[in-house]
Amino acid sequence: MAYVFDFTPLGRRLLFVGRGREVARLNGIAVDRVRAGALVVSGLLSAAAGILYAGVLGSADPYSGLNFLLPAFAAAFLGATAIIPGRFNPWGALVAVYFLATGITGLTMMGIPLWVTNVFNGAALILAVTISQITRRREVSDIG
Repeated sequence: MAYVFDFTPLGRRLLFVGRGREVARLNGIAVDRVRAGALVVSGLLSAAAGILYAGVLGSADPYSGLNFLLPAFAAAFLGATAIIPGRFNPWGALVAVYFLATGITGLTMMGIPLWVTNVFNGAALILAVTISQITRRREVSDIG
């Protein structure tokens, strides 16, 4: 994913459309096609992940993935503040997942109750959103 986003014209178009649809449209990018393609590809990737997860579990349960929502959001937003502030990127997500997994493993080894992992993920999400907002305000004040 990092290669696609950083070194291919498709990745540049995706990032450009993500930053500003109207500006991308004015530069000749077919914004609706890029957005529809991104939706289809992300749907296919999530379907493949769901099939793999159902294969690991050996069954299909509509509530089996709920425990992964908070850590996924925390990793995504924390990753947007890790390497390239203000931009979702694969390397930042990798660092964030490592940070969260290490933190939760450390808490588990210390014998902390299970509910504390949700508090840890929630605190990481709040921290990431706060840092993102501070970074956004700093960018706006630098421009204006």
